[in-house]
Amino acid sequence: VLGLLVVLAPLAALFVPSHADARPAVVAVVMAGIATAVVLAGSILAAADVAVALGISEGQALAASVVMLSLGLMINYIDRGAIATAAPLLQQELSLSPSEIGWVLAVFYWAYAPMQPVMGWLADRIGPALIMAVGLALWSLATAATGLVFGLTSLVVLRLVMGVGEAAFYPSALSLLSRNVPPTQRARATATMQFGAVVGPALGTLVGGMIMQTYGWRAMFV
Repeated sequence: VLGLLVVLAPLAALFVPSHADARPAVVAVVMAGIATAVVLAGSILAAADVAVALGISEGQALAASVVMLSLGLMINYIDRGAIATAAPLLQQELSLSPSEIGWVLAVFYWAYAPMQPVMGWLADRIGPALIMAVGLALWSLATAATGLVFGLTSLVVLRLVMGVGEAAFYPSALSLLSRNVPPTQRARATATMQFGAVVGPALGTLVGGMIMQTYGWRAMFV
């Protein structure tokens, strides 16, 4: 997944409008690939036998896993909220009516909510680490592609795809915590992971606004 996203990064940059600097596109997509890899790697390291084989203590591996989950959740909320930050400029450029921009903001949850139990079933059947990595890659690509849209239909479709991808996070993350974290430490681990959901919107709004002001709303997504 990391290799695929790194390869796609310069290709995505080619589609950035000529008035925007392509560097944010390359950095954003590469970071999405890195985040996908570290979340998966952190989840794998939670296994005690792998940790021992690598010379890492089980406690250190668990701590690293929880931090990676928090990072993944932070990215989840940054990407989810980017559309609200971009909405005024996006609505103006794409000539969307108030009802249409309302559809764009709401349609994410039409996929996100019903896909939660589906992703939970897949996490139990296939494995939470793999489902989480695939979900993160899917929503990252959908977020990047949002910066390339030129109409309502493609925007709605990408928001639906993003909802499907992000629905994988909580079922997978909670499954990983319940499997690998001792009962006496689960509350602390869950709270640490949830910290990403608090920081993500604040960081995303701040940094996203700065990128949008300098490079335009499309660069904020890509």
